[in-house]
Amino acid sequence: MASPRAGWSIRPQWYHPYPPGCLLPALLLLLACGAPVAWLCRRDGRPLSRGRAGVGVGLLFLLTFGLQVTLDWGAGPAGWVRNTVSATWSTVSNGYFYAATRITGVGEFVRTYHAHMTADLEKVATHPPGAVLAYWLPLQVLQAVPSAGSALNAFVDRAIDGRWADAYREVTKPPNVPREMSVEMMVPALFAALWIGALGAGVVVPVYLLGAAGGSRRTGVLAALLAALAPNALFYALTLDVALMTLAAWALLGVVWAMDGRRWAAFAAGAGTGVCLLTSLSASGPAALCVAYALACAARQPARRRDAALVVLLFGAGALVVVGAATLSGLHTAEVVRNCLHAHRTGTAGTVLRKYTPWVWLNLLDYALLLGIPFAAVAAEGLVTRSLSSEPLTCLGFAVAATLLALDLSGMARGETERLWLGLNPAWAAAAAGAVAARPGRFWPLTVQPLQLGLMALALPPMVRPF
Repeated sequence: MASPRAGWSIRPQWYHPYPPGCLLPALLLLLACGAPVAWLCRRDGRPLSRGRAGVGVGLLFLLTFGLQVTLDWGAGPAGWVRNTVSATWSTVSNGYFYAATRITGVGEFVRTYHAHMTADLEKVATHPPGAVLAYWLPLQVLQAVPSAGSALNAFVDRAIDGRWADAYREVTKPPNVPREMSVEMMVPALFAALWIGALGAGVVVPVYLLGAAGGSRRTGVLAALLAALAPNALFYALTLDVALMTLAAWALLGVVWAMDGRRWAAFAAGAGTGVCLLTSLSASGPAALCVAYALACAARQPARRRDAALVVLLFGAGALVVVGAATLSGLHTAEVVRNCLHAHRTGTAGTVLRKYTPWVWLNLLDYALLLGIPFAAVAAEGLVTRSLSSEPLTCLGFAVAATLLALDLSGMARGETERLWLGLNPAWAAAAAGAVAARPGRFWPLTVQPLQLGLMALALPPMVRPF
């Protein structure tokens, strides 16, 4: 529903569901990209070749990226363009893009970021500088590759029928959109949004490798398929959280590889986690998951305790090196962290202060619903019955369950967990795929996942809006 203060909505009448026809592009994508991958997952028991698995993962990237866009076409391409640009400009739903456009020098920006935080009352006040730099980078890419901007400009021109002035008026109606933004910044904003979405769609690669590391290539492809159809990752494609989800998945894969003998991967995983923490403190959840995996391996196989300790030390060293390097470059790291925590704790950055008790169970319900009921049920059943296909996937399943419980009881998040816990999606996908590999009959409940996704896309307005 549109906020009365904003007086603007992508849909003229928010209480009417989207017309079913708006799902046609998404359905065509599911048939063209999703159906062949599902066939690969259910094919006879012969091993899946590396080439077929690669094709499957490539199709899933196209499917995920395509669904990110087409699931929000309730008001057509023009409405999608307007909402995407306005939500990217808005200081409430984003804020990082606007801050990125004002960077004159990266070094000075990092050194003075703690002061920027105290002057901002929205998103920037709650995040380290990596969140802003994540939007600064695609702006530099667009300047270096002008042909990309030209192609996107042509697409926008067709989508809005050449009515740039009308589109700009709609985009700037919400009061949270800075008036300094000009019509020339519409294409860069759209490019930055698509850049973040593409990073989020890339999660299918590390998720495939997670599933394959603990099972077969077919298990990996199924894990990637599940990650591609998770509603929360698709509905929040305009948020930085989807890019962090992908980086967190690579970090988790590094720890899995490290416990399998490739110790260097633990340091690389820690470095990736350090980048995540310098972008959002919510990355502490995926960081805890990485440590929990090593501990789960040690708990199930006591002979691996020394290996687990070494992996955790290397992981921590990688994270400390990255955070330390940022501090040496001039970032007031301790003050930035204090500012973030203060903004969340006091609600001075527009955050909502909620009571602890009801959210202990509402958080879990929220996350499970937007993860997908079939997806969540199959993974949970496999964990409860301890019937996953391999030891690594069993350890991963117990690690993500323990991490989820710890995050929930900590009270760090009270609502919006479908977005804040996106970093746990890859582990759940791998665990669910392991449950199916152990008992093939579990595959069929998962076929309901696209139906739930479609119904939610029809019923929900865009999850990321400019107000």
